[in-house]
Amino acid sequence: MHYIIEKVLPINIKMKIEKISNEIENSFYENLKNLGFDNFFNVPKNYLAGHRRFFGTYYLPYLAELLRFNNERKIIDIGNASLFGRAFVIAQDQAIDNPSKDWVFISPLLLKEFIKKIGKFIKEFHLESTFNKILLDSIKANKNEQKLHKNKITPYANKDLQNLYLKTRIVDLPVILLCHLCHKQKSQDLLLSIIRKILVCIQICDDLADVEEDYSSGNYTIPVTHGVLLSEKGETSLENMYEGLLLSGLLESLISFVIKTLNEVLEDIEKISDKKVQLKIYSLGLRNYINEILKEIEKIKMNERSNIFYDDFTKLKPVKKRKKYNSLILFLKKLEPANITPERIVT
Repeated sequence: MHYIIEKVLPINIKMKIEKISNEIENSFYENLKNLGFDNFFNVPKNYLAGHRRFFGTYYLPYLAELLRFNNERKIIDIGNASLFGRAFVIAQDQAIDNPSKDWVFISPLLLKEFIKKIGKFIKEFHLESTFNKILLDSIKANKNEQKLHKNKITPYANKDLQNLYLKTRIVDLPVILLCHLCHKQKSQDLLLSIIRKILVCIQICDDLADVEEDYSSGNYTIPVTHGVLLSEKGETSLENMYEGLLLSGLLESLISFVIKTLNEVLEDIEKISDKKVQLKIYSLGLRNYINEILKEIEKIKMNERSNIFYDDFTKLKPVKKRKKYNSLILFLKKLEPANITPERIVT
């Protein structure tokens, strides 16, 4: 299921994308060093930068290509700023989960640098109120998640899926800025919808991949919460969580939602560009990669004569009796975002 990106991209486009991506990343690292932050974090710098990830170093080059924006200097400047926004989101999330750690202190410093770097573009297009709303939405979503789901088995509704992207809504800002820079504001709402849908899909994959870690840390995501609720006894334990997630139909339901959403993304990208742009290629590759995982899960369930469900996860029923589920656990790690970067899954 891994494919070589050279097979689908003209070499000049591939080289241009990688060149800009590398310059964004190197600029970010240099800024971290100048600020004295380069050795501060207890996570790898390439994770902080989103090395070779769509919501990372590839984000601005992909958006710019879709919108046919060719000013490399501005792409790099906004891309560098966006990586500080990404780092702020990570720090904010870590500060909520680990308030006793240094993330609490570094989070506002990263935000300050993000605002400093993005500020000239915000002022140029008079987007101060838009930026404030984006930032407040992000902070509010994090607080709401902590209030409702930190160490609490509180059922999610479909509307809660919106909160998955609101937490990281800073990713909206580069879209808005690029649409203004290339005078394509008419594409803004549709492109924002595309980005939010991709973000939710990646977040669901991440939550499935990290389900055991999230359970242990009290981060009760949709898979953790509804895994417990859909287990035979509905009691909070790691075993019950896995039972409900893997046997009730919850796993297939969430993966099917991701595939359905990515199909919508592909249709929406066609409305902006009919060319084989990288964002379309990536979304197609991601859809196909996840669909292959779903097929493998279906095969195992059919062999074990287990029921397969694709219903809305809020409508599933608890499992009636215990069955083996260990054969399905290995598929969760295949959904880890590190395994679904553009250069690994593009078809």
